[in-house]
Formats: sequence, structure tokens, C-alpha cells
Amino acid sequence: MADLKDSGERQNFQSGAVRDTAADKPLLELLPPWALFAWGWIMDAGAKKYAVRNWERGMPISRYLSSAQRHIQAYMAGFRDEPHLWQALWNLGGAVHTQILVYIGVYPAELYDMPSHVPGKPEILSAFEKERIDSFMEKMK
Repeated sequence: MADLKDSGERQNFQSGAVRDTAADKPLLELLPPWALFAWGWIMDAGAKKYAVRNWERGMPISRYLSSAQRHIQAYMAGFRDEPHLWQALWNLGGAVHTQILVYIGVYPAELYDMPSHVPGKPEILSAFEKERIDSFMEKMK
């Protein structure tokens, strides 16, 4: 059996229990539950409309962002004919997912199809994003 991954740092509890620390780990328990429910309901609707996990086949990041923009603008204009904020959230999540999977080499570079309007070719991730993804990937080895 392989050893469990460990940072080498310990948190001691009053009960005497000991655990690896939670330092530098994503605080998933702080994610807003209603936003996650909304995201899940949109995932359910999309799975019924297209196919379960269809979106994971990959699509250009620009497609996610243009759809997110339309849904945000529709919501801001007062339209409530669809769950526009929820759909914008889903699209932004897909864009982030695509951005990271292109960066780590799972998706082809062509899916990151954003134009550049600044000098030079911008990186796919900011330093903040790279630091977290690289650190996380290293810990998962």
C-alpha cells in the first residue's frame, strides 16, 4: 500500500488527535452552497439536453466567455426568462476549467483562443493562478 501524502506539519487537537495541517489547501468548505446548488442544477439541465459530461470533451474558452457575457447582460437588462446568472456561473466555471486543463496539457492549446490586446503574448494564467495550480499538482504527485 502506498503511503498517504503528508506535508510533514501537524495540527494537534485538544482531544489528543493529530492531523496533517490544512495550510495552503483550498477552502472548499467556504464555497457558497446556494451557488453550488445553482451550478449543479444547470449541470443537470445540460446533461439532460446534451449528454452527461458533454462539456468535458472541450470547447474553446471564447465560447464559454461569450455565452457568460450574454447571460450577464440579459440578467442586467431585467430578463428572467432563463436562469441567466446560473448559466453565467456555469460558463465561467467551464472557462476556468478549460484554462487550467490547457495549462496542464490535458486539453489542446487551441482551446485557449483568446485574443491579445496588450503588448506581447499574455500567459494563459496569472502568477497567482500558476502558483496555486503548480503547487497543487506537485502535491498530487
